[in-house]
Amino acid sequence: MARLGIDHALSRKERKRRRPDSDRDLALIVSGDEGITRMVSIYFGAAGFATIFAETGLEAVKTWKTVEPDVVIIDVGAPHLTGLEFCKWIRMEKGDLKTPVIAIAAPVDSESGEKILRAGANAFLTRPVEMTHLLNIVKRELRTEPGRR
Repeated sequence: MARLGIDHALSRKERKRRRPDSDRDLALIVSGDEGITRMVSIYFGAAGFATIFAETGLEAVKTWKTVEPDVVIIDVGAPHLTGLEFCKWIRMEKGDLKTPVIAIAAPVDSESGEKILRAGANAFLTRPVEMTHLLNIVKRELRTEPGRR
């Protein structure tokens, strides 16, 4: 049975109030690939997002606990805790059903994508990722966040 903590009750508005840069949506980018993090940072920064990075899944967990981002973009193959394991952690262990998680992977079979979606990812994309498409998915997920008006 999933352990539900206080985190599941926090709305995006409440999370933003707890951060100093609360006027911008915060995207946590989880990837060991510096090129991906740089590209996402530049593109999302230009679109008005604040970005923060984690190179591994374990760093993502620590970062998420500290800053409570508005959206997580995670490489499925993140070291030390995969994107699949992160999705299970955030959804089941933390009980957070509100933070959108977008998973990105190298081209793989459809079964891998289905697994991460069943684990709680809101969307699954394969590389190469078109930044406009990724940004549109993130914006859509933020608009449709449960409990958001």
